[in-house]
Amino acid sequence: MKSRISYLFLGILIVTILALTAACSSKTDDAPLFSVDESSTEVQLNGPGNASPNPDASPNPNASVGSSPETSSNSSTLPSYKGYTAQNITDFESSLSSWEISNWQSDNDGELGFKDISISNDQKASGSSSAAITANLTGQLGASKTAKGAIKLAFASPVNFTGKKITAKVFIPDTLVSSAFKKASYGLLLYIKTTSTWKWTDGGWIDIANNLKPGWNEISFSPKGVTEDQTMEIGIQMAKGQNAPDWSGKIYFDDISY
Repeated sequence: MKSRISYLFLGILIVTILALTAACSSKTDDAPLFSVDESSTEVQLNGPGNASPNPDASPNPNASVGSSPETSSNSSTLPSYKGYTAQNITDFESSLSSWEISNWQSDNDGELGFKDISISNDQKASGSSSAAITANLTGQLGASKTAKGAIKLAFASPVNFTGKKITAKVFIPDTLVSSAFKKASYGLLLYIKTTSTWKWTDGGWIDIANNLKPGWNEISFSPKGVTEDQTMEIGIQMAKGQNAPDWSGKIYFDDISY
């Protein structure tokens, strides 16, 4: 009799242990694994005041870079535009499509470093041609009218750039990324001018020698929160950094879109 009771208790104990094991196993299977929401790890520079296109970009070496007679400010760049499709593309195949060099100048400043713009077959990012810029950048920013130059596209009436991304392909010659220029580089700025005051907003200083490579590069700028719904002009400015040597030569732009 005692033997039967012992076996009975042993059986109950085994069944209880198996039941507890199954319950623990089931609870473990239902618990979520540790995961990272990819959308929460995406870095975007969405607010005014972000001067650089990414956290590692070289800062504007001189406060007057990008300054025009209009108020200067900076906006966000490179937000996530998944599936974004440009509505307007200038491929410079048969014409300049109203793109021109800037002739803005003041007493001690100016954008007269670009001398000419023309269609050229020498370099192209696509198709058979691009826009060739003849440049002669001299002097120091704030003290020379030729320390920077720009190409621009002006609109007859305000254009809504809300949600748009301006993209351009630029051909950089070897000389602009040589060791001499890495120490005192040139920079590119994608910009817009908005409202009746022609307020200047740019996408931040893009260090040519240290951030770009010889040959074709793609740069972009997505204005946000800067009255971009009243855009009067878009453009690309090239400027000397502080103590950068003078430079003359040609750069090329192609496939400018927005």
